[in-house]
Amino acid sequence: MKRLSLPAKIGFLMAMSMALICATGYLSFRSLSAIVASIQVKTRPDLRLLTIREISGDLEKAENSVRLYLQTRKQKDIESYYASIERFDDKINELRSASISDTTTASGR
Repeated sequence: MKRLSLPAKIGFLMAMSMALICATGYLSFRSLSAIVASIQVKTRPDLRLLTIREISGDLEKAENSVRLYLQTRKQKDIESYYASIERFDDKINELRSASISDTTTASGR
């Protein structure tokens, strides 16, 4: 069996070390990219959460309208209740459509 010369051994070791460095760099890049992507998803406010907050606000407005109507018995005071309930229904439909693609709600059914 023929022995490799010193420059060939050095060249082979250099090529192997470059391949190892490239593989390590690629794996590090993929890991960091996954971490950055998960951080971006977590820092972005969830559409469903914002919709739930809006629904809560609409319910408070509806409740206040009913209280005002019970005090005054004026038709104009109860009209704001109906407007709040209409917005509430729209937000519920929006929440339902935003949750269709959620895998956690689909598995819970």
